[in-house]
Amino acid sequence: MLVPIRIAYEDCHIAREAGAWFDFHGTRQWYAKNIRTALTMQKFLGPEAMATVSMLPDRIWLDVPFEEKGVAKKLGAKWDFVAKSWYAPNERIKDKLGEFEWQLEVEDVPPASQLEMNEADGVDFEPPLEA
Repeated sequence: MLVPIRIAYEDCHIAREAGAWFDFHGTRQWYAKNIRTALTMQKFLGPEAMATVSMLPDRIWLDVPFEEKGVAKKLGAKWDFVAKSWYAPNERIKDKLGEFEWQLEVEDVPPASQLEMNEADGVDFEPPLEA
């Protein structure tokens, strides 16, 4: 699941810290690679991207580091291949996985209205090239 993120160049550090990926060779655009990044960056998602995210099942998403995926799996966590994230299938298992429960924190994310829009591509992704 790659969800495009519309973010100004000055704010690219926010995307990087949230775990977004920048396509240097193709579209030259930021993408959320999983549901956690998409939800963290939701203020920067366009209407199509929000529709993609909203079509995912309503689940209890978890923050499982790669090194601890075996522990989470033994405790009952499931992997969503589309969202590329771990989730708890029910409340009973959620209680066992409390250490991995993920809380959405968007304090550092400015509202989308503060983005500098560019008529050509929607968002000014890069600084102008110097001659």
